Amino acid sequence: MLRVLVLLPAGMLDVADDYRRIPLPINLRAKSGFTDVPVQYGNVDQSQNIQWELPSSIDVAEIAHYRYVEFFDWNPYGHVDFGYVKAQTVDGRLVLLEQIYCDFMVAGQG
Repeated sequence: MLRVLVLLPAGMLDVADDYRRIPLPINLRAKSGFTDVPVQYGNVDQSQNIQWELPSSIDVAEIAHYRYVEFFDWNPYGHVDFGYVKAQTVDGRLVLLEQIYCDFMVAGQG
């Protein structure tokens, strides 16, 4: 579905195999009307598990520097709505933010 609905119309079909492995050339930006948003930063441990920090608040301007990695849901076995976006910061940290705060755009556009 990602290939057909998002990547094909954007002319980015070649990056589909990188989904969930590395950040895609899709930037995030905050939806209008927000001044700050809650995020959770993740730290990868020695077993390659991600330990998520407690939520903290950031200025919406920071979101423009994040690169999209994947949609995320805390419970993949129950009702799945992928309410979160997993992204990567400029310094390589993983971050989760609620999808309701995000818009998406192809890197280099807009």
